[in-house]
Amino acid sequence: MSWNNIVGQEKTKLQIKNIFEKKNIHQAYLFIGKEGVGKDAIAIEFAKLLNCTEGNTEACDKCFNCINIGKLQHPNLKLIFQMPTKNSEENLEDETLSNTLVEEIRNELKIKSQNYYHKISIIKANEILIDSIRQIIKELSLSVFSNGKRIILISNADLMNEKSQNAFLRTLEEPPFNTTIILTTSSLSHIKETIQSRCQKFYFDDLTSNEIENALIKFQNINNDEAKIISHIAFGSYGNALKLLHSDLNMMRKNAIDFLRLIASKSVSEVIYESEKIAKEFSRENLVNFFSLILLWFRDIFLHQNGFDVVNIDMIESIKKFCNKYKTLSIEKIFNLIEKHISLSNKNAYILLSLSSFSLELKQILKNAEE
Repeated sequence: MSWNNIVGQEKTKLQIKNIFEKKNIHQAYLFIGKEGVGKDAIAIEFAKLLNCTEGNTEACDKCFNCINIGKLQHPNLKLIFQMPTKNSEENLEDETLSNTLVEEIRNELKIKSQNYYHKISIIKANEILIDSIRQIIKELSLSVFSNGKRIILISNADLMNEKSQNAFLRTLEEPPFNTTIILTTSSLSHIKETIQSRCQKFYFDDLTSNEIENALIKFQNINNDEAKIISHIAFGSYGNALKLLHSDLNMMRKNAIDFLRLIASKSVSEVIYESEKIAKEFSRENLVNFFSLILLWFRDIFLHQNGFDVVNIDMIESIKKFCNKYKTLSIEKIFNLIEKHISLSNKNAYILLSLSSFSLELKQILKNAEE
């Protein structure tokens, strides 16, 4: 992967190029931004750059160091992520279960090496444990490979528990020679101020719809219409866009529009009943995507009302009928309503409560637009 294969983040890429050219490499960095915007991707690319034997301000992707760091298999790159506790694995000492866990980790690392936007997810792993930090501290006493630079990447560093953060803080207070530590997080408030103060911070922007759309077409070889729809419901995250790419997008759109029709035409009790059915099947991520598709629909209503092309072009007849029926509809109110519930969903709101509340509020807005 080269800088050109990282989606957007031009400002951050330029900053890193500048500090590399000036040889002003800090010992610790904190990459902050939404999940899936490229924090880990840039961290891995930075690790390649710091160890590349052939490149200049961009890793060559051809030398031994670049190739093996790219595969996440180089001794100079240490990747830390959440792991299950012994309590969560009741029979952790059982060989079969241990082998299963090892195989799961290997598989996740393989996926990560092929897609730096992938978030490593291990079953029952919710924290970065102190054992992981202690292992890194132990390895830091060893020499780096060749004449390169060691990179410690703590992905989703906000998942470090209290003990892990305290142990890690001691490493930051006495940073080892020829080592750069990179922490990535989408939840800065969960990282101790004492850790934050010892890191140079980089803030990552949400990606634009155009950046995501172009990347999907370029790297995933999908058609323009599908890329456009996904880019508008990914909410600034290429990682989320890639997940959506492997889902049944047409079915998701149909379900969202069918639910809108139900809200508009059925009784309150029927709407609540349907909300309960959907809530049983939805994860928090499902709910955010569901709201995002509804937001895209109403965005198309606004675009059509103002003479612009819509994203859901295959649904244009339904969009026209909707506009004719709700001529006095307040799109701004609906945008605010949906964005409020997306925000609540991202904060782990109760799924049924959020979906029911949204449905009843939207039903009232639609009813007022008919009168």
